[in-house]
Amino acid sequence: MSRTKRYTAEDGCYLVIGEWGDVFSIDWYDPKTGDTGLGVGELRLGARCPKRRENADTWLSQKAAKPFADEIEEGKPFVFYTRRKAAKALAAANEALHANVVWPAWALKAKAEGWIPPKGWRP
Repeated sequence: MSRTKRYTAEDGCYLVIGEWGDVFSIDWYDPKTGDTGLGVGELRLGARCPKRRENADTWLSQKAAKPFADEIEEGKPFVFYTRRKAAKALAAANEALHANVVWPAWALKAKAEGWIPPKGWRP
């Protein structure tokens, strides 16, 4: 799997892997404060991508990471049992944020396993 370039939001925040004992999450990191904020999966979002960029970033990252989550509980960040799975979810989220589109779940998982989309293929 090729390394996906990190997406940086307009406010300078970007996604990182958080480690919580023996499980992992994906969190927004603010380099200005040196702290993590909202965890991906923490907010309940609608079926459509919001128009405001800040909300769209949250929506896109959440939709892209969800297929890789091992635990999904409303109001809490997605939980990943391995760093490798969290890294795949992080790559999918960064890719979705750069493209401003979320791939279907089957395509996200296939790409994480090395699938290369045919030329001209679009989600």
